[in-house]
Amino acid sequence: MKTLTLVIGLVFSAVPAFAQLTGDSFEEALDQGEAEITAKYLEEDAFAYYEDGELQGIHYEIFNRFVSWAEQEYGIDITINWEGEGDSFSRFYSNVSEANGGVFGLGTVTILEERREEVQFTPPYIVNIAVLATNEAVPEVENWDEVADEFGDLTGISIPGTTLETRMEYLRDNYLPDLELVEVDSQHEAMEQIDQNPDQFTYVDLAVYWPLQDELDLHRHEFADEPGEEFGYILPVDSDWHEPFDRFFTLGSGFETTTSYREIIMEHLGEEVHQLLQLARRDMD
Repeated sequence: MKTLTLVIGLVFSAVPAFAQLTGDSFEEALDQGEAEITAKYLEEDAFAYYEDGELQGIHYEIFNRFVSWAEQEYGIDITINWEGEGDSFSRFYSNVSEANGGVFGLGTVTILEERREEVQFTPPYIVNIAVLATNEAVPEVENWDEVADEFGDLTGISIPGTTLETRMEYLRDNYLPDLELVEVDSQHEAMEQIDQNPDQFTYVDLAVYWPLQDELDLHRHEFADEPGEEFGYILPVDSDWHEPFDRFFTLGSGFETTTSYREIIMEHLGEEVHQLLQLARRDMD
C-alpha cells in the first residue's frame, strides 16, 4: 500500500505551485442550488491513501458524509474536486491558507490559536497523541533522566511547520543541547529514515505511527507520549463553508459520538488506537 500511495500521490500532486485553489462559496451554493468545491488532502496512512487505485481513509469518509448531509440539509448538489498534495505538510498548509472560497484542507493539522490568522478551523475531528519513536535497536527509555544517555549520540528528525517540530526543539533545548536536527517533509519519510537508520529519532502522531509499526522497525517510548492536541480541517480565512461544517459536526451530541464516526476510526486505526484516543479525549475534558 505504501508504494502505491507514493506513486499515485505524485500524479495528483502535479498541480503547478502557482495554481491557486478555489471553489464556490456556500452563499453561491444556496443561491444556485449547486456548488463545486475542492478537497485538498494530505496523504497519510489511515487518513488519506490509495488502495486498488481508490482513495480511502478517515478524511475521505468523514468529508463524504458531510457532503451527503449538506446536500440533503440545504437541497444543493455538490461536486467535490479531490486534490492530493503528496505528504508535504508545509506545502499542503500553504496551498490551503492561500486559497479562496470553497476549499477544504483535509490533514492532521493541530488547532492552534496562532494559526487562526492564516486559516479557519473546523471543530476537531480527532484528538492526537504525539509519540517518541526510534528504531527498535535503540534501548527502551523509561523516563526523561535517561534521555541524555540513550539519545545523546542520535540525530533528531524535524518536520517543518508542525507541532512535532516544536516538540523536537523543546527536547533539544531542555534535554539534548547538542542535538542535530535534520528536516524532512513528512512523518512517513521520517519513519522510513528511522527504519533504515538506528541513529535517528523523532516525534510522530500516534495515528500515523500505528499503521506502520509492524511494517517498519520502529519503537515507541511510551513514557514520552504527549496527549492533548486536537486535529481540525482547515479552510481559507474568507471561506463561509465553516457554517455548514460546524453544524454538521456539532449536531446532537456531536459527530464524534455517532456510530458512523466510531466505525470510520475502527476501520482505519483499529480498536486499540480508538481506545487510546478516547482516553486522551476524556483526559482533556
